[in-house]
Amino acid sequence: MGRMAACLAPVGMGGRPGAHRLRARADVKPTLALFDVLGLPGAWASRNPMRASFVLSLVMLGALALLPQLRFDDNVVRTLSSDSAVSRDYRALSEDLRGAEQDILVLAEHPAGFSADAYRQMRDLALELELTDHVNYVLSPFALRFPPDHEAYPGEPMVPEPIDPDTLEPRIAAFSELTGALPPLISPDRTALLMAVAIDLPHGSPETRTLLSTIGALTDAFGAPGLAYTVAGEPAMAVDIVEALRVDLIRLNLVGGLLGVLMCWVIFGDLRVAALTAAPAAAGLLVTLGIFAATGLPITVITNVVPVLVLVLGLADSVHLVMHLLEDAPATTPTPRRIADTALRVGPACGLTAITTAVAFAAIAIADSEPLRELALLGALSTLSAYLVVLVAFALLARFMPAGAAARLARRRTVGVPPLFGRLVFNHGRVVIATGMLIGLAAAFAVSLTEPWFTYRGNLAQDSAVYRASNVIERDFGGFFRAWVDFDLEAQGGWRTGPGWDRLVAASERLQEESPQLAVISLATLAAQLGILGRPPTPDELADVPPALLRQLASEDAQTARVMVPMGDPMRDEATLARFDRFEQSARASGAARVSGLPVLMRHEPLDIIGQLSIGLVMACLASVVLVAAALGWPMLTIALMLPNLLPLAVAGAALHLIDGGRMIPTAALALTVAFGIAVDDSIHFVSRFDRERRDGHAVDAALRRSLEGTGRAMIATTLLLCVGLLVVYLSAFATVRLFGTMLILTFITALLADLVFLPALLRQRWFRR
Repeated sequence: MGRMAACLAPVGMGGRPGAHRLRARADVKPTLALFDVLGLPGAWASRNPMRASFVLSLVMLGALALLPQLRFDDNVVRTLSSDSAVSRDYRALSEDLRGAEQDILVLAEHPAGFSADAYRQMRDLALELELTDHVNYVLSPFALRFPPDHEAYPGEPMVPEPIDPDTLEPRIAAFSELTGALPPLISPDRTALLMAVAIDLPHGSPETRTLLSTIGALTDAFGAPGLAYTVAGEPAMAVDIVEALRVDLIRLNLVGGLLGVLMCWVIFGDLRVAALTAAPAAAGLLVTLGIFAATGLPITVITNVVPVLVLVLGLADSVHLVMHLLEDAPATTPTPRRIADTALRVGPACGLTAITTAVAFAAIAIADSEPLRELALLGALSTLSAYLVVLVAFALLARFMPAGAAARLARRRTVGVPPLFGRLVFNHGRVVIATGMLIGLAAAFAVSLTEPWFTYRGNLAQDSAVYRASNVIERDFGGFFRAWVDFDLEAQGGWRTGPGWDRLVAASERLQEESPQLAVISLATLAAQLGILGRPPTPDELADVPPALLRQLASEDAQTARVMVPMGDPMRDEATLARFDRFEQSARASGAARVSGLPVLMRHEPLDIIGQLSIGLVMACLASVVLVAAALGWPMLTIALMLPNLLPLAVAGAALHLIDGGRMIPTAALALTVAFGIAVDDSIHFVSRFDRERRDGHAVDAALRRSLEGTGRAMIATTLLLCVGLLVVYLSAFATVRLFGTMLILTFITALLADLVFLPALLRQRWFRR
């Protein structure tokens, strides 16, 4: 008894007198064979090293050969699209516009204000852009003209020849005062100028990249001292995202791997052991990238986190396996048998973790979004494949563990379960349960107060020139995303008739009155700028308007007229959201047949995705805990696992009030779903060890103590490893990736505390026993 008490003392299990006494051998139901089967791949590899090496080498060489086929998604709109009515409207709009619903923007800037030479260079650039292939027209300050009936400048261009900044200033001021006209496209402080290059290429066209290169070369050719150009807009954003994804993929996984090796070195105190521990995880990462390439699915801002997740999960499994091999496996048995014993004892928990993580990923498929369904498939395949690879690679590499590694680990005791945890579990269990329930309820209430949100710029690389230019454009020019309002004028005989024209004019005026800060572009506003009032313009009067613009603003049969409204990110902040909602309500109240465009898609689609992901989260939680309980043949374990694993999710969700202003973006909902599948890892390892101790004849309290001492250290070590490995996300240029990592780290830390205190306290209660 004294010896056992001494063994248990490091975890602070002193408690009440007689707490260490073992009761009579318990009659515990054995685990199901399915659970034990999950360790067989490692046991087979340890007994058949040549065959296992051959199979693993073939798999890794195949993955390596597929790496050049990795693709990156540059179709930003696809990320927001689904089968909803909003997305169907957008696709119909794109068809009507023949894909020409986007602009390439050229932002010109001069810190001291534009000189005459700078204006001339920008004017020549605008003219040259007009002649470029796939360019429909260029909207710039140099294309703007005063109405024919203007008192001071009747019919004159806003920027006259010769260009003189002094005489230009009053013209810009006069143009800004026009009602129903385009903005002057020059910032109030005259340090920024915008050119909108309308193109005839659809989203995702391979020719877009070539066109962007051509425009970039032209901006280099028309420079002036102090004058700087940035190519922006939706097409430039797409290319910019792809380049950032490539950098992120390399940087996150390389630095994550190095951090993992470093943490393994800290844990085991031996560089060779650290390398042998990290190598299986690296093999799992390689196979994951091979799966991406083999499926042909592109890497997106969403799926870019899967490889680094697989890497840190593989490291966590490796640490559990190596710790058991060095600490718990009998040192007197031959090495192959020790490895097989470790694989059979720890492998099932690793396999069950992979299955629950795969279930969490699969639950994401409920979302009506193609990229999210791709994430579900890639995440599930990757975690299951990585589990097999890690288990087999561990069995093959473990035989090379250096002599004395176990003794060094025993002496180091780098991590250990704090004595306080044991005292809380065994002396204050009911208080722990009540406190955990109260915290969970309070956190759940805080989560209910979060607001669904989405910003486009959150999906841009924040260290890029395009991101900075986009902010300047929104600040100085109101934004560049196009909203389209369609009016069906067939009942009035089309826009060329008096009644149809009057309806279009009234709708355009109403939109302008409701949203005075936005530029409303329609045939009615163009006619007003041409000095045509009270009647529809004739074809001759519209001869100077670019034909591509006319096709965008009206159907060929003249039965449908369309209003285009450039605007910024509709959810940039609360004020812009309110303005957008007023605009949309006004458009629909005006009798619009369809209100569409990327701003509408950004306003509604992500919010639907968040709701669907929430349903997926509930499904993942239920499926995961039922699966674990079924694998262990322990029905009441369902509730015992549900409570401590929902608590971390509630706490992480509530933390959004501190880290993101209480906004629940799709990435946060996605992180909570994935985090549950991963966080349940510690619970699985703990209850697996507890179940094994009970089968070995230990009473409940003794089994809990031995589980805390035997598995608790590995749980702390793997959580530290996961959290340190995920710190690499803060190197990402994407705010969404950083938030994803933050949510996971918060979840893992809270889950560790819940699994070491809340879960043992629950398992001591009679109603949770077998």
